[in-house]
Amino acid sequence: MADLSQYKRIMIADDDDIYNYITSRMLELKAKCERIDKKMSGFTALKHLERVSGEGNYPDLIILDMDMPIINGLDFLAKYEEDFYESHPKTKIIVVSAMSENKAKSKALEYPFVAGFLPKPLVFEDLTQTLTE
Repeated sequence: MADLSQYKRIMIADDDDIYNYITSRMLELKAKCERIDKKMSGFTALKHLERVSGEGNYPDLIILDMDMPIINGLDFLAKYEEDFYESHPKTKIIVVSAMSENKAKSKALEYPFVAGFLPKPLVFEDLTQTLTE
């Protein structure tokens, strides 16, 4: 099994409580992360990043749902590039989606900090393979 120990702090941004719970439990059991923050929208995820940006609790990995209300995945990525990428260039983002949205997938993968686009539900082995490629 691939090692994800370099990703100590992970944030999941998804509007599905059950998905957040299952994904966070999978990461707690299989990855050696110290902290998992769950946010229910792109808006609350961006507010969280503003709050932790200077604290040393900034996530090393963000798992981002493409389809969320208020601020969707593509809007989040644009705002992330504008406000956070320069000061946190090592943070990786994995975009996830229940649908195969080819246009949205292509657009998301244009961002240099997006490490991959994976289908939901997230499979740990797919995550590790994408992050180690």
